[in-house]
Amino acid sequence: MEITAWLFDLYPVQSRIVLWFVTAAGQRLRVTDSFTYRIYVHGPQAKLRSLAAHLKSRAPASRWIKRTYMDQGMELWQGQRLDVLCLEIRAYGDLAPLLAYLGTWDAELALYNCDLSIPVYYLYEKKLFPCSWYRLEATGDQLDRLTPLEHPFQ
Repeated sequence: MEITAWLFDLYPVQSRIVLWFVTAAGQRLRVTDSFTYRIYVHGPQAKLRSLAAHLKSRAPASRWIKRTYMDQGMELWQGQRLDVLCLEIRAYGDLAPLLAYLGTWDAELALYNCDLSIPVYYLYEKKLFPCSWYRLEATGDQLDRLTPLEHPFQ
């Protein structure tokens, strides 16, 4: 199905984002989209490797993480590239206990993206804006494609 609608709400459920749209005729439409929340950890390489191994092998942390891998990120204030360990969260409910657990680790490790709300992070990653018109394609309640029809700053 392809339809034009206005995005008026979104929220996380388990490991998916629920998006609510309304058409020009007033029809409400609920679709879901998969979205992986990622935390980035920066620090000495040896400590990042140790953390990755620990998170993969020890409960309860191993249940919170879907995948870990090395990546590069951009430090916001200085604009420099950083080598980071990416932690993909299995389900949104795992975020709080994981952050509490990571808080017990070495102070040399810096966490990035850990304080972003899930809906805001989703919008940022997908380059979307609430209260805007979109052309959406969906199969059942699964969002396949979302194309902006307006730009919020024009």
